[in-house]
Amino acid sequence: MPMSPIFRPSLNLPSRRAVLVGGSALIGLPFGAGQLRAFETEPADARVAAETLAYPAAKRGTLKGYLARPKAVAGRRPGVIVIHEIRGINGHFRDLARRLALEGMIGFVPDLASAQNYDREGSDEVRDYLQKLPVAEAAEEYRYAIDFLSRQPDCSGAIGIIGFAWGGPIAAEIAAMPAKPVKAAVLYYSLPTSVDLVTKFTAPVLLQYAELDPHTQPQIDTVEKKLIGYSKVYEQYVYDGAKPNFANESLTKWYNKAQADLAWGRTVNFLKRQLNVGT
Repeated sequence: MPMSPIFRPSLNLPSRRAVLVGGSALIGLPFGAGQLRAFETEPADARVAAETLAYPAAKRGTLKGYLARPKAVAGRRPGVIVIHEIRGINGHFRDLARRLALEGMIGFVPDLASAQNYDREGSDEVRDYLQKLPVAEAAEEYRYAIDFLSRQPDCSGAIGIIGFAWGGPIAAEIAAMPAKPVKAAVLYYSLPTSVDLVTKFTAPVLLQYAELDPHTQPQIDTVEKKLIGYSKVYEQYVYDGAKPNFANESLTKWYNKAQADLAWGRTVNFLKRQLNVGT
């Protein structure tokens, strides 16, 4: 079967959306300008109810997480787990939870290092702790977070997951769980731990890659061939001129606002479609 194209967004042309099912591209309408902008929020945004709370962990007793709910939306809503990068939770990831709330979803950012009581966010201690954590063990911890979120009274039980960098392989591991704990998974500039894991995906996936990332570039074609060959539902984009971590506004060396906004618009669109937001 011929390999379908990798979508390379250009900021000079309307971007197009595609759902690829076993290599067949179903092309949708161009994104509207409003869909492409990542609206940053303030912690005290009156449209969002946000809090830090404790929840039961798999092996670490109790962990903390940041949860953001939309105030104006009645009824039960889908939830989205955000998996932070190697240095743990910070204001950027809390902001993402609030942005998800503004889109009518419940955003939840578990802090996997919170049981260690480190003095400050983003420290080398946090990085070293998370770096030593096996992907399978981290995925099990996030499965507990998924269970906790799905039991919230205002959650519909439909759960999506977004993994950034360090969190990407964890999101892939969860997407391949046979019990189908999530209905959609998004990976930012990261690969599954094994290309063969792709064959086990039970959830649709959105893969967001940076063009100038020497770690992912040699393998993304191989990953896509597996996705096509095993008829997986997916979207895959490569962002021209973008470096690793291009969507993290707290990393000014890597951040690319134009491409970050474009990627976030696609993320929201993908999650809304897969989680039936607004239906």
